Amino acid sequence: MLRAILLVILFAVGMTDVAIADKPGLKGIRGTDDRKLERTQKFPWSAIGRVNVRTRGVGFCSGTLIAPNKVLTAAHCFWNKQTRRWAHPKSIVYLAAYSLSDYLDHSKVKSYRLSDPNLPNLAAIKKDLTKDWAILELEKPLGDTIGYLPLMPIKGKEIAQAGYSKDKPHVLTVNEKCYVTGRDKRMLNHDCDATFGDSGSPILVRDGKKIGVGALNVA
Repeated sequence: MLRAILLVILFAVGMTDVAIADKPGLKGIRGTDDRKLERTQKFPWSAIGRVNVRTRGVGFCSGTLIAPNKVLTAAHCFWNKQTRRWAHPKSIVYLAAYSLSDYLDHSKVKSYRLSDPNLPNLAAIKKDLTKDWAILELEKPLGDTIGYLPLMPIKGKEIAQAGYSKDKPHVLTVNEKCYVTGRDKRMLNHDCDATFGDSGSPILVRDGKKIGVGALNVA
Protein backbone atom coordinates (compact mmCIF):
# COMPACT_ATOMS: atom_id res chain seq x y z
CA MET A 1 0.00 0.00 0.00
CA LEU A 2 1.09 3.57 -0.59
CA ARG A 3 1.81 5.71 2.41
CA ALA A 4 0.76 9.24 3.29
CA ILE A 5 1.31 11.54 6.24
CA LEU A 6 -1.77 12.68 8.12
CA LEU A 7 -1.37 16.46 8.02
CA VAL A 8 -4.24 17.08 10.39
CA ILE A 9 -2.09 15.59 13.12
CA LEU A 10 1.19 17.09 12.04
CA PHE A 11 -0.14 20.64 11.71
CA ALA A 12 -2.64 21.04 14.98
CA VAL A 13 -14.57 20.54 -10.69
CA GLY A 14 -14.52 19.05 -13.14
CA MET A 15 -12.58 15.91 -14.00
CA THR A 16 -11.47 14.87 -17.47
CA ASP A 17 -12.54 11.56 -18.96
CA VAL A 18 -9.21 10.77 -20.59
CA ALA A 19 -7.85 7.54 -19.17
CA ILE A 20 -4.17 6.58 -19.10
CA ALA A 21 -3.24 3.23 -20.56
CA ASP A 22 -2.48 0.55 -17.97
CA LYS A 23 1.15 0.40 -16.94
CA PRO A 24 1.88 -3.19 -15.89
CA GLY A 25 4.93 -3.37 -13.66
CA LEU A 26 5.03 0.35 -12.87
CA LYS A 27 5.65 0.62 -9.15
CA GLY A 28 2.63 2.01 -7.31
CA ILE A 29 0.15 1.11 -10.07
CA ARG A 30 -1.78 -2.07 -9.29
CA GLY A 31 -4.41 -3.58 -11.54
CA THR A 32 -6.29 -1.08 -13.68
CA ASP A 33 -4.60 2.32 -13.86
CA ASP A 34 -7.24 4.72 -12.52
CA ARG A 35 -5.28 7.91 -13.15
CA LYS A 36 -6.74 10.45 -15.56
CA LEU A 37 -5.11 13.39 -17.28
CA GLU A 38 -6.15 16.84 -16.08
CA ARG A 39 -5.30 19.71 -18.45
CA THR A 40 -7.83 22.39 -17.53
CA GLN A 41 -5.53 24.32 -15.13
CA LYS A 42 -8.66 25.49 -13.32
CA PHE A 43 -9.16 25.56 -9.56
CA PRO A 44 -8.68 23.36 -7.58
CA TRP A 45 -6.08 21.88 -9.95
CA SER A 46 -4.42 25.28 -10.34
CA ALA A 47 -3.26 24.98 -6.73
CA ILE A 48 -1.19 21.90 -7.57
CA GLY A 49 2.10 22.26 -9.42
CA ARG A 50 5.55 20.88 -10.06
CA VAL A 51 8.48 21.52 -7.73
CA ASN A 52 11.63 21.55 -9.88
CA VAL A 53 15.08 21.33 -8.34
CA ARG A 54 17.60 22.61 -10.86
CA THR A 55 20.56 20.73 -9.45
CA ARG A 56 22.31 17.66 -10.82
CA GLY A 57 21.35 14.65 -8.73
CA VAL A 58 17.85 15.95 -7.90
CA GLY A 59 14.69 15.80 -9.99
CA PHE A 60 11.14 17.00 -9.46
CA CYS A 61 8.22 16.39 -7.14
CA SER A 62 4.62 17.51 -6.83
CA GLY A 63 3.57 20.32 -4.52
CA THR A 64 0.43 22.14 -3.40
CA LEU A 65 -0.24 25.75 -2.53
CA ILE A 66 -1.69 25.73 1.00
CA ALA A 67 -1.42 29.52 1.49
CA PRO A 68 -0.72 32.43 -0.88
CA ASN A 69 3.04 31.91 -0.73
CA LYS A 70 3.41 28.46 0.90
CA VAL A 71 3.79 25.13 -0.91
CA LEU A 72 3.55 21.76 0.81
CA THR A 73 5.69 18.93 -0.58
CA ALA A 74 7.87 16.00 0.47
CA ALA A 75 11.19 16.67 2.20
CA HIS A 76 13.08 13.88 0.42
CA CYS A 77 12.67 15.82 -2.83
CA PHE A 78 15.47 18.16 -1.72
CA TRP A 79 18.12 15.62 -0.80
CA ASN A 80 20.98 15.58 -3.30
CA LYS A 81 22.35 12.04 -3.41
CA GLN A 82 25.52 13.17 -5.19
CA THR A 83 26.57 15.94 -2.81
CA ARG A 84 24.79 14.34 0.19
CA ARG A 85 23.36 17.72 1.13
CA TRP A 86 20.01 19.43 1.09
CA ALA A 87 19.35 21.51 -2.02
CA HIS A 88 19.80 25.27 -1.81
CA PRO A 89 16.52 27.26 -2.00
CA LYS A 90 17.84 29.22 -4.98
CA SER A 91 17.93 26.01 -7.02
CA ILE A 92 14.18 25.40 -6.55
CA VAL A 93 11.33 26.80 -8.63
CA TYR A 94 7.59 26.17 -8.35
CA LEU A 95 5.49 25.92 -11.52
CA ALA A 96 1.81 26.40 -10.68
CA ALA A 97 -0.63 24.28 -12.72
CA TYR A 98 2.19 23.00 -14.93
CA SER A 99 0.88 21.33 -18.10
CA LEU A 100 2.74 20.40 -21.29
CA SER A 101 5.59 22.91 -20.72
CA ASP A 102 3.06 25.65 -19.89
CA TYR A 103 2.00 26.94 -16.47
CA LEU A 104 -0.25 29.60 -14.99
CA ASP A 105 2.53 31.23 -13.00
CA HIS A 106 5.82 30.43 -11.36
CA SER A 107 8.00 31.58 -8.51
CA LYS A 108 11.47 31.13 -7.17
CA VAL A 109 11.76 29.81 -3.64
CA LYS A 110 12.84 32.20 -0.91
CA SER A 111 13.39 29.47 1.67
CA TYR A 112 12.03 26.16 2.81
CA ARG A 113 11.40 24.54 6.17
CA LEU A 114 11.94 20.85 6.76
CA SER A 115 9.80 19.00 9.28
CA ASP A 116 12.86 18.96 11.53
CA PRO A 117 15.44 21.78 11.10
CA ASN A 118 18.11 19.34 12.28
CA LEU A 119 17.14 16.58 9.86
CA PRO A 120 20.59 15.21 8.94
CA ASN A 121 19.97 13.25 5.75
CA LEU A 122 17.66 11.06 3.68
CA ALA A 123 18.33 8.03 5.88
CA ALA A 124 16.64 9.79 8.80
CA ILE A 125 13.48 10.17 6.70
CA LYS A 126 13.49 6.51 5.68
CA LYS A 127 13.57 5.57 9.36
CA ASP A 128 10.61 7.84 10.14
CA LEU A 129 8.35 8.74 7.23
CA THR A 130 6.38 11.18 9.39
CA LYS A 131 9.34 13.54 8.95
CA ASP A 132 9.02 13.49 5.17
CA TRP A 133 7.41 16.89 4.63
CA ALA A 134 8.58 20.40 3.90
CA ILE A 135 7.03 23.81 3.30
CA LEU A 136 8.40 26.13 0.64
CA GLU A 137 8.15 29.90 1.02
CA LEU A 138 7.75 31.45 -2.42
CA GLU A 139 9.01 34.86 -3.49
CA LYS A 140 5.61 35.58 -5.09
CA PRO A 141 2.19 34.99 -3.48
CA LEU A 142 0.85 32.90 -6.37
CA GLY A 143 -2.13 31.70 -4.35
CA ASP A 144 -3.63 35.19 -4.29
CA THR A 145 -4.47 34.91 -7.98
CA ILE A 146 -4.72 31.18 -8.77
CA GLY A 147 -6.02 29.91 -5.44
CA TYR A 148 -4.77 27.56 -2.76
CA LEU A 149 -6.09 24.55 -0.86
CA PRO A 150 -6.47 24.66 2.93
CA LEU A 151 -5.60 21.80 5.26
CA MET A 152 -8.69 19.76 6.13
CA PRO A 153 -9.27 16.67 8.30
CA ILE A 154 -9.92 13.29 6.72
CA LYS A 155 -13.28 12.27 8.17
CA GLY A 156 -14.13 9.30 5.96
CA LYS A 157 -12.34 6.80 3.76
CA GLU A 158 -12.98 8.31 0.33
CA ILE A 159 -10.16 10.54 -0.93
CA ALA A 160 -8.60 11.76 -4.18
CA GLN A 161 -5.00 12.28 -5.25
CA ALA A 162 -3.31 14.38 -7.94
CA GLY A 163 0.32 14.73 -8.93
CA TYR A 164 2.99 14.62 -11.64
CA SER A 165 3.85 10.97 -12.16
CA LYS A 166 7.27 10.05 -13.53
CA ASP A 167 5.73 8.31 -16.54
CA LYS A 168 3.54 11.37 -17.26
CA PRO A 169 5.77 14.20 -15.97
CA HIS A 170 4.28 17.01 -18.06
CA VAL A 171 0.58 16.60 -17.23
CA LEU A 172 -1.21 16.45 -13.90
CA THR A 173 -2.70 13.01 -13.28
CA VAL A 174 -5.74 12.66 -11.04
CA ASN A 175 -7.24 9.78 -9.08
CA GLU A 176 -10.86 10.91 -8.85
CA LYS A 177 -11.86 8.40 -6.21
CA CYS A 178 -9.69 6.15 -4.07
CA TYR A 179 -9.73 5.12 -0.43
CA VAL A 180 -7.89 5.10 2.88
CA THR A 181 -7.15 1.43 3.60
CA GLY A 182 -5.57 1.75 7.03
CA ARG A 183 -4.06 4.08 9.60
CA ASP A 184 -1.06 3.83 11.89
CA LYS A 185 -0.59 6.78 14.22
CA ARG A 186 0.36 9.70 11.95
CA MET A 187 0.49 7.60 8.79
CA LEU A 188 -2.20 6.19 6.56
CA ASN A 189 -2.29 3.67 3.75
CA HIS A 190 -4.28 4.32 0.59
CA ASP A 191 -5.02 2.57 -2.69
CA CYS A 192 -4.65 5.54 -5.06
CA ASP A 193 -2.55 4.82 -8.16
CA ALA A 194 0.64 6.85 -7.69
CA THR A 195 4.28 6.32 -8.55
CA PHE A 196 7.62 8.15 -8.64
CA GLY A 197 7.11 11.88 -9.14
CA ASP A 198 3.91 11.78 -7.10
CA SER A 199 5.99 12.33 -3.97
CA GLY A 200 4.69 15.46 -2.29
CA SER A 201 1.33 15.22 -4.04
CA PRO A 202 -1.80 16.03 -2.03
CA ILE A 203 -4.32 13.56 -0.67
CA LEU A 204 -7.50 15.54 -1.29
CA VAL A 205 -10.70 15.50 0.76
CA ARG A 206 -14.10 17.09 0.28
CA ASP A 207 -16.56 18.52 2.76
CA GLY A 208 -19.62 19.51 0.78
CA LYS A 209 -18.40 21.99 -1.82
CA LYS A 210 -15.12 22.56 0.00
CA ILE A 211 -11.95 20.78 -1.04
CA GLY A 212 -8.67 20.70 0.83
CA VAL A 213 -5.49 18.76 1.63
CA GLY A 214 -5.91 16.00 4.21
CA ALA A 215 -2.52 14.33 3.86
CA LEU A 216 0.70 14.26 1.88
CA ASN A 217 1.79 11.37 -0.35
CA VAL A 218 5.33 10.33 0.58
CA ALA A 219 6.05 6.71 -0.43
